[in-house]
Amino acid sequence: VVLEVVARVRDNFAMNGERHAPVRSSAVRILIVSQEQLSAEVADNLRGAARQVQSLSRQQGAVQAETKQLLQELTDRGSVDPAAEKALARLAGTQGQLADQARQVAEQIGGQLRRLAENRSADRELATAAQDAAAAMEAAAEMSMPESRARLAAGKASEEAGAQQQELAAASKAQQAAQQQLARAVGRLGTVGSLEQAIASLQEMLSKQQELSQQTKEQGKQ
Repeated sequence: VVLEVVARVRDNFAMNGERHAPVRSSAVRILIVSQEQLSAEVADNLRGAARQVQSLSRQQGAVQAETKQLLQELTDRGSVDPAAEKALARLAGTQGQLADQARQVAEQIGGQLRRLAENRSADRELATAAQDAAAAMEAAAEMSMPESRARLAAGKASEEAGAQQQELAAASKAQQAAQQQLARAVGRLGTVGSLEQAIASLQEMLSKQQELSQQTKEQGKQ
C-alpha cells in the first residue's frame, strides 16, 4: 500500500485585506508493507548477502592456499626469494581488497537488521540470524583479514628467512580464522527463509484441507 501525503499551507500575512493563496507541498509517498512482506524482502536480501559471502570465502581460500605454498617453499629453501616477495605483495593487496568487500557485506547485513528494528519486526529468528552473520563478517573484516594483510606485508619486508617464516605462519593462522568467520556467516544466513518456507507450506496444506472439507460438506448436502 502506498500513501501519498501532501499539505496545503497559507501564511497569516494580509495586505489591503488580501492574503496569499495556499501553497501545496511536494507529495511524500509512504510505502506500507505487512510484517510478512517485510520478512520476505529482508530474507531475500540476506540470501543475496550469503552468496556474496560464499564468493568471498572462495577467494579467501585461494589466498590461504597460496600463503601455505609460499611458506612450504620458504621452509624447504631456507632463504628469502625475491620472487616470493612479489607474490607476498600481491597477496597483501588482495587480502586488503577482501577485507573491504567483507566490510561492505557486513554493512549490508547490518542495514537489513536495522530495517527489521525500525519496523518493529516480530521475526526474531530472522533478526538473530542477521545479527550473528553481521558479527561474524565484522570480525573477519576488522580483525582477521587486516591481521593477515599486516603479516603478509611484514613477511615481504623481512630480510631473514626465519622472520619471514614466522610472519607467513601468523598470516596463515589469521586467514584460517577469517575462513571460519565467513563459514559462520554463511551458516547463519543459510537458515534464513527455512522457517518461513515451512510456515508457507503448512498454510498451503491447511488451505487445501479446508477447501476439501468444504467440498465434502457440500457433497453431503446433495
